[in-house]
Amino acid sequence: MIRTAILKNWTMHLRGQGISIILSLSLTIGLLYGVLLIRNDGQFGEELLSFTAGQAASEGRSIFSAFLNAFLSLFCFLLIPYICGFCAIGQIGACFALFAKGLGVGAYLAGFYLQYRWQGIGYCAVAIIPPTVLTILTLLLGCRESIRISNRIFAVVICGAEGKIGLSAIRLYHIKYLIICLFALVSSLISALFSVWFAGMFELT
Repeated sequence: MIRTAILKNWTMHLRGQGISIILSLSLTIGLLYGVLLIRNDGQFGEELLSFTAGQAASEGRSIFSAFLNAFLSLFCFLLIPYICGFCAIGQIGACFALFAKGLGVGAYLAGFYLQYRWQGIGYCAVAIIPPTVLTILTLLLGCRESIRISNRIFAVVICGAEGKIGLSAIRLYHIKYLIICLFALVSSLISALFSVWFAGMFELT
Protein backbone atom coordinates (compact mmCIF):
# COMPACT_ATOMS: atom_id res chain seq x y z
CA MET A 1 0.00 0.00 0.00
CA ILE A 2 2.83 2.37 0.91
CA ARG A 3 4.71 1.44 -2.27
CA THR A 4 1.59 2.17 -4.35
CA ALA A 5 1.20 5.61 -2.76
CA ILE A 6 4.88 6.41 -3.31
CA LEU A 7 4.66 5.27 -6.94
CA LYS A 8 1.54 7.39 -7.49
CA ASN A 9 3.17 10.48 -5.98
CA TRP A 10 6.30 9.95 -8.07
CA THR A 11 4.19 9.56 -11.23
CA MET A 12 2.28 12.80 -10.53
CA HIS A 13 5.56 14.62 -9.87
CA LEU A 14 6.99 13.28 -13.13
CA ARG A 15 3.93 14.50 -15.03
CA GLY A 16 4.35 18.00 -13.65
CA GLN A 17 8.05 18.05 -14.47
CA GLY A 18 7.33 16.54 -17.88
CA ILE A 19 5.10 19.46 -18.88
CA SER A 20 7.81 21.96 -17.91
CA ILE A 21 10.47 19.97 -19.76
CA ILE A 22 8.42 19.71 -22.95
CA LEU A 23 7.57 23.42 -22.93
CA SER A 24 11.18 24.44 -22.20
CA LEU A 25 12.35 22.18 -25.03
CA SER A 26 9.85 23.75 -27.46
CA LEU A 27 11.05 27.23 -26.50
CA THR A 28 14.73 26.29 -26.78
CA ILE A 29 14.27 24.70 -30.21
CA GLY A 30 12.43 27.82 -31.37
CA LEU A 31 15.22 30.10 -30.11
CA LEU A 32 17.93 28.05 -31.80
CA TYR A 33 15.98 27.76 -35.05
CA GLY A 34 15.36 31.52 -35.12
CA VAL A 35 19.07 32.22 -34.64
CA LEU A 36 20.04 29.73 -37.36
CA LEU A 37 17.53 31.19 -39.83
CA ILE A 38 18.93 34.70 -39.43
CA ARG A 39 22.50 33.40 -39.52
CA ASN A 40 21.78 31.64 -42.81
CA ASP A 41 20.20 34.79 -44.26
CA GLY A 42 16.66 33.67 -43.60
CA GLN A 43 14.14 36.24 -44.78
CA PHE A 44 11.56 37.59 -42.34
CA GLY A 45 9.21 40.48 -42.75
CA GLU A 46 10.51 43.15 -40.38
CA GLU A 47 7.06 43.99 -39.01
CA LEU A 48 6.16 40.31 -38.57
CA LEU A 49 9.43 39.59 -36.80
CA SER A 50 9.05 42.56 -34.44
CA PHE A 51 5.48 41.54 -33.62
CA THR A 52 6.45 37.93 -32.98
CA ALA A 53 9.26 38.97 -30.67
CA GLY A 54 7.01 41.53 -28.97
CA GLN A 55 9.44 44.33 -29.78
CA ALA A 56 9.21 47.33 -32.04
CA ALA A 57 11.43 50.18 -33.03
CA SER A 58 11.28 52.45 -30.00
CA GLU A 59 12.69 55.56 -31.61
CA GLY A 60 9.96 58.15 -31.93
CA ARG A 61 7.36 55.89 -30.29
CA SER A 62 5.36 56.69 -27.19
CA ILE A 63 5.19 54.40 -24.18
CA PHE A 64 1.54 53.66 -24.96
CA SER A 65 2.35 52.68 -28.54
CA ALA A 66 5.17 50.38 -27.40
CA PHE A 67 2.91 48.91 -24.69
CA LEU A 68 0.13 48.25 -27.18
CA ASN A 69 2.52 46.47 -29.55
CA ALA A 70 3.97 44.32 -26.74
CA PHE A 71 0.58 43.44 -25.26
CA LEU A 72 -1.08 42.59 -28.59
CA SER A 73 1.83 40.30 -29.43
CA LEU A 74 1.69 38.50 -26.09
CA PHE A 75 -2.13 38.35 -26.10
CA CYS A 76 -2.13 36.64 -29.50
CA PHE A 77 0.36 34.06 -28.25
CA LEU A 78 -1.69 33.50 -25.08
CA LEU A 79 -4.87 33.10 -27.12
CA ILE A 80 -3.47 30.07 -28.96
CA PRO A 81 -2.91 27.84 -25.89
CA TYR A 82 -6.10 29.18 -24.26
CA ILE A 83 -8.23 27.91 -27.14
CA CYS A 84 -6.20 24.72 -27.50
CA GLY A 85 -6.82 23.98 -23.81
CA PHE A 86 -10.38 22.94 -24.72
CA CYS A 87 -9.08 20.31 -27.16
CA ALA A 88 -7.96 16.78 -26.26
CA ILE A 89 -4.83 17.21 -28.36
CA GLY A 90 -4.34 20.88 -27.58
CA GLN A 91 -0.90 20.14 -26.16
CA ILE A 92 0.42 20.52 -29.70
CA GLY A 93 -0.91 24.06 -29.95
CA ALA A 94 0.63 25.08 -26.62
CA CYS A 95 4.03 23.75 -27.66
CA PHE A 96 3.72 25.46 -31.05
CA ALA A 97 2.97 28.81 -29.39
CA LEU A 98 6.18 28.62 -27.37
CA PHE A 99 8.16 27.41 -30.39
CA ALA A 100 6.89 30.34 -32.50
CA LYS A 101 7.63 32.80 -29.70
CA GLY A 102 11.13 31.38 -29.29
CA LEU A 103 11.70 31.55 -33.04
CA GLY A 104 10.70 35.21 -33.13
CA VAL A 105 12.84 36.16 -30.13
CA GLY A 106 15.84 34.21 -31.37
CA ALA A 107 15.63 35.68 -34.85
CA TYR A 108 15.12 39.21 -33.49
CA LEU A 109 18.13 39.04 -31.15
CA ALA A 110 20.31 37.44 -33.83
CA GLY A 111 19.34 40.10 -36.36
CA PHE A 112 20.04 42.79 -33.79
CA TYR A 113 23.53 41.38 -33.25
CA LEU A 114 24.24 41.11 -36.98
CA GLN A 115 23.25 44.74 -37.48
CA TYR A 116 24.93 46.36 -34.47
CA ARG A 117 27.48 43.73 -33.36
CA TRP A 118 28.83 44.32 -29.84
CA GLN A 119 26.81 47.49 -29.35
CA GLY A 120 23.69 45.44 -29.91
CA ILE A 121 24.67 42.91 -27.25
CA GLY A 122 24.83 45.60 -24.57
CA TYR A 123 21.51 47.08 -25.62
CA CYS A 124 19.81 43.67 -25.71
CA ALA A 125 21.20 42.73 -22.29
CA VAL A 126 19.74 45.88 -20.70
CA ALA A 127 16.67 46.86 -22.70
CA ILE A 128 15.35 43.72 -24.42
CA ILE A 129 16.26 40.53 -22.56
CA PRO A 130 14.87 41.39 -19.05
CA PRO A 131 11.31 42.23 -20.23
CA THR A 132 11.45 39.39 -22.76
CA VAL A 133 12.15 36.94 -19.93
CA LEU A 134 9.03 38.18 -18.13
CA THR A 135 7.02 37.79 -21.33
CA ILE A 136 8.23 34.24 -21.89
CA LEU A 137 7.52 33.28 -18.27
CA THR A 138 3.97 34.60 -18.66
CA LEU A 139 3.50 32.57 -21.84
CA LEU A 140 4.96 29.51 -20.11
CA LEU A 141 2.35 29.80 -17.37
CA GLY A 142 -0.42 30.04 -19.95
CA CYS A 143 0.85 27.04 -21.92
CA ARG A 144 1.26 24.96 -18.76
CA GLU A 145 -2.34 25.57 -17.69
CA SER A 146 -3.49 24.85 -21.24
CA ILE A 147 -1.74 21.48 -21.29
CA ARG A 148 -3.10 20.56 -17.86
CA ILE A 149 -6.73 21.11 -18.84
CA SER A 150 -6.11 19.53 -22.23
CA ASN A 151 -4.71 16.43 -20.54
CA ARG A 152 -7.86 16.17 -18.42
CA ILE A 153 -10.05 16.39 -21.52
CA PHE A 154 -7.87 13.75 -23.17
CA ALA A 155 -8.47 11.53 -20.12
CA VAL A 156 -12.23 11.97 -20.59
CA VAL A 157 -11.92 10.86 -24.21
CA ILE A 158 -9.82 7.83 -23.31
CA CYS A 159 -11.31 6.80 -19.95
CA GLY A 160 -14.89 7.94 -20.38
CA ALA A 161 -16.72 8.47 -17.11
CA GLU A 162 -13.57 7.76 -15.08
CA GLY A 163 -11.97 10.96 -16.28
CA LYS A 164 -15.00 13.22 -15.93
CA ILE A 165 -14.19 16.95 -15.85
CA GLY A 166 -16.51 19.31 -14.01
CA LEU A 167 -17.52 22.93 -14.37
CA SER A 168 -15.34 23.82 -11.38
CA ALA A 169 -12.22 22.81 -13.34
CA ILE A 170 -13.29 24.93 -16.32
CA ARG A 171 -14.04 27.86 -14.02
CA LEU A 172 -10.64 27.52 -12.35
CA TYR A 173 -8.99 27.45 -15.78
CA HIS A 174 -10.63 30.77 -16.68
CA ILE A 175 -9.64 32.34 -13.37
CA LYS A 176 -6.02 31.25 -13.81
CA TYR A 177 -5.96 32.61 -17.35
CA LEU A 178 -7.43 35.90 -16.17
CA ILE A 179 -4.56 36.20 -13.67
CA ILE A 180 -2.09 35.32 -16.42
CA CYS A 181 -3.57 38.10 -18.58
CA LEU A 182 -2.93 40.52 -15.71
CA PHE A 183 0.68 39.32 -15.68
CA ALA A 184 0.73 39.97 -19.43
CA LEU A 185 -0.39 43.55 -18.87
CA VAL A 186 2.38 44.12 -16.31
CA SER A 187 5.10 42.49 -18.41
CA SER A 188 3.99 44.44 -21.51
CA LEU A 189 4.14 47.70 -19.58
CA ILE A 190 7.63 46.87 -18.31
CA SER A 191 8.70 45.97 -21.86
CA ALA A 192 7.38 49.32 -23.15
CA LEU A 193 9.10 51.29 -20.40
CA PHE A 194 12.41 49.53 -21.00
CA SER A 195 12.32 49.98 -24.78
CA VAL A 196 11.42 53.68 -24.65
CA TRP A 197 13.61 54.68 -21.70
CA PHE A 198 16.74 52.95 -22.92
CA ALA A 199 16.29 54.00 -26.55
CA GLY A 200 17.73 57.44 -25.81
CA MET A 201 20.57 56.08 -23.69
CA PHE A 202 22.18 54.01 -26.45
CA GLU A 203 23.51 55.30 -29.74
CA LEU A 204 23.49 52.31 -32.05
CA THR A 205 25.44 52.80 -35.26
